[in-house]
Amino acid sequence: MDLALQSDQVRSNCDVEVRWHPFFIRPNMVDKPHFKKGVTPGSYGTPAGPHWHWAIDKARKYGIDMSGGIDKFPDVIYAHRLLYWAEKEGGWQVQHKLSGLIFKAAYSDGVFLGPENLARLAGEAGLDADAALAYMRSDRDKAEVIKQARNFSEGGVSGVPYFYINGEPAFSGSQEPRTFAKAIMSA
Repeated sequence: MDLALQSDQVRSNCDVEVRWHPFFIRPNMVDKPHFKKGVTPGSYGTPAGPHWHWAIDKARKYGIDMSGGIDKFPDVIYAHRLLYWAEKEGGWQVQHKLSGLIFKAAYSDGVFLGPENLARLAGEAGLDADAALAYMRSDRDKAEVIKQARNFSEGGVSGVPYFYINGEPAFSGSQEPRTFAKAIMSA
């Protein structure tokens, strides 16, 4: 079936909400950002250069630029907390929009995802950037977000992306659009 037709079928027959939940790929890096300059491939479990290099060509096929790179890895708790806050403040649609902006900043534009840049992205998503920055500079919800991330790890999630459909584990990894359409239509 044609991708456009599948997409139309999903849109016309299904209510789809996308929610983002925390998961720490490198739990030992929470609160400890690491610099990549001079780092040998494999240090901290990450190769030098874009560590998502394997996905660049696949993403390009769908019009997504993942060719950016970063010089240091941020404390990921800020982005996870901000996405948690965004859903509470603006709903899942705003959270999803913010997630897209965060991915573009990191994977395409090579933006360091520290609190100031994340607050700017929150503003672009329609949230109050000053309130977002104040939130990230506090410890509000930090323990809850860490708990949620650990629960996903203990619940069998071992990497990202990982997808749940109707609250049930569906699949992990980068998938072709038709895989999503089929899974959503089946659910």
